[in-house]
Amino acid sequence: MKLNLKMLAVSAALLGLLAAGAALPASAAGPLNAAAALSLPWSPAAVESVETGTYASTMTVGTQQQLSPVILPAKAASKATVTFISNDSTIVNVTSEGVAQAVGVGTAQVIASADGVSCVYTITTELDESMIVKEMDITLASGTIAVGETTSLSLGVLPSSASNYANVSLSSSDPAVATVNNFGKVTGVAPGTAWESVPESWVCPLCGVGKEHFSKQ
Repeated sequence: MKLNLKMLAVSAALLGLLAAGAALPASAAGPLNAAAALSLPWSPAAVESVETGTYASTMTVGTQQQLSPVILPAKAASKATVTFISNDSTIVNVTSEGVAQAVGVGTAQVIASADGVSCVYTITTELDESMIVKEMDITLASGTIAVGETTSLSLGVLPSSASNYANVSLSSSDPAVATVNNFGKVTGVAPGTAWESVPESWVCPLCGVGKEHFSKQ
């Protein structure tokens, strides 16, 4: 096809519009439309490595921190989508944005992944002093109960702020006399006194010797 000077001038003007980012109307048909079908000769940068970056490996229960993995090369970071998952969400929970939350005591791992490449955050959680039980006090509603009857006990811990974190289990020193469940319900089983409840000053009314001469059966 022969091009005259007028056609060359129009083509040059259209190329100038394309270079400037101007949109061409549908009526501008011809060989120049092929520019829209051109493919770039390069591919987006691929993720080569994912590193943890700086983070706190020890956390106090009830606190949180932002995890910020470092993606290399830098060109891939802007396009990469990072996912986070915890191997034990009862210890460390993590949001889709990478906020790690210490919810229990122990050690957990958070895995951050981008395009099949991963890094691992190892986080150990612990209680602070206000969450640790220093003292316990048990009070029985009644110190004497009949066989088959029940009473209840109340449990107090110090400091009181530790009550939300204390893992308390209850047991009887002599289940043959009385039993107790984890809700504090005490049931009389047979006549008698639990050995631990016998005072150190007790003296056997039959033989006249003290508690130190007896042992629990």
